[in-house]
Formats: sequence, C-alpha cells, structure tokens
Amino acid sequence: MKKNDTVLFVHPRHMSYGRDNQVPMGFLGLLNAVPAPVKALFQNEVSDNDLRSAAALAMDIFWYMSLSSAVALARRGRTVNPSLFIVAGGYTATVYAAPLVQVFDFDAVVLGDAEGPFPELVKTLREAGDLHSVPNLRLREKVTPWSYVLTREDYDSFDYLSLSRFPSLLRLARESHRFEGARFVYPFLPVYKGCIYPCDYCYGAPNYQKLLTRRGVVARSPARVLEDLRRLEAMGWVRRVYVVGDFLKILSPEYADEVLGTTYNLGIYYEYYEVPRPEDILKLAQAFKGEKTFSFFTGRNHAANSVSGIRVGEILGPARLAKKLGATVRINVPLDQLRRDAEFLAACKAMLVNMRGMDLVDSSLWYLRTPDPHGAAQEAPQDLAWSLDESKRRPFSWAIREVVVRWSSRGEMPYKWLWRLNTLALKAKIASSYYARPLRQLLARVLGNAAPPPAR
Repeated sequence: MKKNDTVLFVHPRHMSYGRDNQVPMGFLGLLNAVPAPVKALFQNEVSDNDLRSAAALAMDIFWYMSLSSAVALARRGRTVNPSLFIVAGGYTATVYAAPLVQVFDFDAVVLGDAEGPFPELVKTLREAGDLHSVPNLRLREKVTPWSYVLTREDYDSFDYLSLSRFPSLLRLARESHRFEGARFVYPFLPVYKGCIYPCDYCYGAPNYQKLLTRRGVVARSPARVLEDLRRLEAMGWVRRVYVVGDFLKILSPEYADEVLGTTYNLGIYYEYYEVPRPEDILKLAQAFKGEKTFSFFTGRNHAANSVSGIRVGEILGPARLAKKLGATVRINVPLDQLRRDAEFLAACKAMLVNMRGMDLVDSSLWYLRTPDPHGAAQEAPQDLAWSLDESKRRPFSWAIREVVVRWSSRGEMPYKWLWRLNTLALKAKIASSYYARPLRQLLARVLGNAAPPPAR
C-alpha cells in the first residue's frame, strides 16, 4: 500500500433482521483509529469505482446473518480489483476464518478483538512490512500468534462515537433521532464486552468468549462511560442511547452508582435478561430524563441451555412498573419455541391478556456454529454452503420487523402505529398456535382411526 491509499470500510448487509443500518460498536472504533485515509460505506452504496480506487477493503462480519453478503462483496471486490487486500473481523468472521481465506476471496481475518491488531495491520500494509508480525491474523498460509487481548486501558482509549468518517451513517443517525423511539441506528453505548450468561445461542457467552477473544468480561471505566454520555448529550441532536446488555446485573453496584449517580438529558433503550429489582428500574428512570424503552427478554425457553432470561409468568410485575414510569415496554418472546413447548405456549397465551400497551417482539434465533478449541469452525465445503444459504433466511416475523425499520423514519405516528401492527400480528401468531394445538391433536386422533390413503 502507498501512504495515500484508501482503506474502504464497508458494513455488509444484514440479511434477516432488517438491520442494514446497525453498525457494530467495534466497526466505528476501528474506523476512527486507522492511521490511513478511509472511506466508510454501507454495502448498497459501494460502486465499482470505490473498489478500484481502494487499496484495502475491510468488512465487519459480526452478525451471522451478514455472512453471505460479505462473501458476495469480497467476490465482487476481487473481480473489480484483483490487487485489493480484503480483510474481515468480528465474531462470525473469527469462527469462519479458515474457509473465508481458503475458499473465498479474503486475504486475512482478524481473530478476536481487533482494536490492537487491525490498526497495526493497516500500518504494516502501508509500510510494505511483514504481515506475519501482526498478531491475531488468519492468513491463507499461516495463523500468526493470537497474543492480543482487549484491556480496559485500550477499551477506554478508543473512540466509538465519532461519525465524521462515515457521513451516510451520520445522516441516518440524525434522521432517526428526529422521532421518538425510532429505529436502532446510533449510538450503542460502549460499556462492556462479554457476558456472564452461558446461552448457547450467543457468542457473548463465557465459554465462547474464551474461545473467540481469549478473555472474559472487559468493561470500560465508569469515568469513560460518563464522559461518553456527556459527549452525546452535548451533540444536541442525540435523543437516546442504546445499552445492549444489563450492566446493572453484570457489573458491580459501585460501577452502576458511579455511572447513574447523575442525570442526563438523554433517553435510553435498556435490555433486561433477568427479573430486575424495582430500585434498578427506578435508578435508570431517574438518571435518564428523556424517553425510555425497557426491553425484557423472556427466559428459560429462549434457548435450551440458557440460564438467562425472565420466565414469561414473571415479566408483568417489572413491565408494569416500567410502564408506570412512562417507559415504552417491549417484551421479547422466542416464538420459534411455541410448537416445541406446551407450557411455554400456555404462559405466552396468558400473558397476552395482561400486556395492554406493551410491544411484543419475536426474539427467535437461528443457526449458530459452535467454535472449536482454536476459535474457528473447520467445516466441510457442503457445511459452509449450507451455512451461507441459512444466513439468507427471512422468517415472517423478521419481515414484519423490517417493514417497521424501513418506515420508522417517516414520522413519530407511523412508527408507533407500525410497532403496534407488529405486536398485533405476533399476538395473533401466539393465539393461533395455542388454539391450533388441540385442533391438531384432535385431527391426529380422528385420522389415526381412519384407513390410510391408497398407495399410488
């Protein structure tokens, strides 16, 4: 790479959730840290000229449902510009590192936390140095030592909020904050990485974190989080922050008190995976003076081996308190479990009667490849082909959610109305599943006593 060459950052299309505009926090942190000219785009914005004029193409493959889009873009980049250096990072990229560099068009995958290795990789490319000196790299012919692990000091030093290098995301973010409760675009507040819950559907689980990042939970200092909140507040146009994960539960009470011991002229979106204490709900409501959305994830059936989550029967107490405090309440239910668990289905049906004024969200999850002890899945070609095809699936409830996302910038009333439509559709799904079960059982008994149809 020449010193004036550009690194093209691209956020690939997220096939299933309708989350094309949700950029991982790490993407922005790396974008702001790279010691080179950069251009950041969404995948639908990328032109052949962008690919021809770039020296390197960097993509996040964080969510599994971005995999097929990223592979397609890498193929296009290699066709348009054969000398283009193509690199990816993120949890899913780490799991699929071997096939990405050996079967597809990627030159390298950054394994695990990229905050240290990726800026070093760009610097090495610009100076025509030896890539084997860069840690945490999966190259076609070699894996460099996996020696970098994110520390609090590094986590504190990165800027995960600046959007000056990503103008199209800045435009979308400003547009989304014109309206109350609009789509999740920006900012996701960086508080911690990792998790304490051993859910088998999430790469944040402790056992997966050990494989994919070589660490456990790492948190930013409370002072840095408070600084970021004040910075967002000072921007003037930011109405709300998104907190993914329940840091009140995962981090210490002292940490929470330091962050929430003051007030912010911001709203908040906050997720609960266990039944929250009333004082924790009150603490958040008092600290954030703007609009509030509390999202409750229902429990033991959310995944077969999960210990996180709230049982459906326990959700109404905290949800009603949040509603009383003026918050929007979203109840996340894994509707893919409806046919497999009669007890869960009955609990969902009972909940519908009491959740007036609350939004319902389908939190169904699909395929997740378990990493091996080296942090990467070694897959046969047929397995990888199936995995890529699987990442393109669009369940009905996600299609509804995508309509909500795409209409959310039309204004406050259409957004609320569309979320209500989404909730009604999912309620109908629960009710129809509940009443369909005894009907199917009755039909099975009737048909079971009938003569089988003649063979053809």
